[in-house]
Amino acid sequence: MHTYPLSYQGLTLCIRKTFSPADFWPSITKYGVTIVQGVPAMYAYIYNAADPRAIEYDKLKLRFAFSGAAPMPPELIDGFKEKFNVQVIDGYGLTEACGVTTSSLGVPENRASIGIAYPSLQVEIMDD
Repeated sequence: MHTYPLSYQGLTLCIRKTFSPADFWPSITKYGVTIVQGVPAMYAYIYNAADPRAIEYDKLKLRFAFSGAAPMPPELIDGFKEKFNVQVIDGYGLTEACGVTTSSLGVPENRASIGIAYPSLQVEIMDD
């Protein structure tokens, strides 16, 4: 998780000691979380463990859930949207290259894509 850009923007960070699917939604509503960063396995645990009827939607401020570190299965992206009404955005990045470099936000044509490069970046596919 890249916390530097979030801290630089003055955003509040909620970093849990351990990950628990059971504590995910209560923490999201309790702390007013608007953006989540995670990995596909985390979203799969949440999807399979959480009951959407137990979520306090009137307190929910979550706008986006970003996924990285591994490909996000398109069926999990769809399932998360259908079950919880939360858009999961798949992206790609490298710690040594400045963090997130691409995002699938606004790229509906190919849900299995890692998206397009951020405006200030140039991406090139190379072959040895």
